[in-house]
Amino acid sequence: MKYMMMGLAAVVLAGPAAAVRIVEREYRLSAPSFNGDGRDGEVVVARWQFGVMPDEVITKALFSSRFGNEVADSSSVGTVSVNGIEVGYCGGPGEACWDGPGAPIRFEFEQSQFARLLGSIVVRYRQTDCCVIRLGSSELMIRTAQAVVPEPATWAMMIAGFGLVGMVVRRRRDGMARLV
Repeated sequence: MKYMMMGLAAVVLAGPAAAVRIVEREYRLSAPSFNGDGRDGEVVVARWQFGVMPDEVITKALFSSRFGNEVADSSSVGTVSVNGIEVGYCGGPGEACWDGPGAPIRFEFEQSQFARLLGSIVVRYRQTDCCVIRLGSSELMIRTAQAVVPEPATWAMMIAGFGLVGMVVRRRRDGMARLV
């Protein structure tokens, strides 16, 4: 009986921790393919706004695109960056972005970079030679997680259930005492 009461106490104490669940969400930010105008320098390819709830955290972020697009399979030499983080680079002749078909860009952000993905997100292409920047459609996938705590009514039901279990245990104990 003593062990049964200790087990009940453990369930009551562990109940709130076990009642918390994790909700995962996935956001996909996309931009159409891009054709530059042939000028050297840096151009903005896409711009997004992104935010999370106060108790939500980013667990994974992945940027994907490709050098070249439906107009031409090649692109100018340069780098692609997302909020200052280089996610793709093409160096020139002999590389897929120069000679085609366009090389894919796939970049998974590290956890230390997640904070830079909140607020305004800007995708830039920095051209380092002549010719035209061409980038296929771009996508930024961001996965988040959030701990969800049950509503007060759920807690009340759980506590009432524990009370009923305690009452049953007590009646059994009293019934056992009468038999002895």
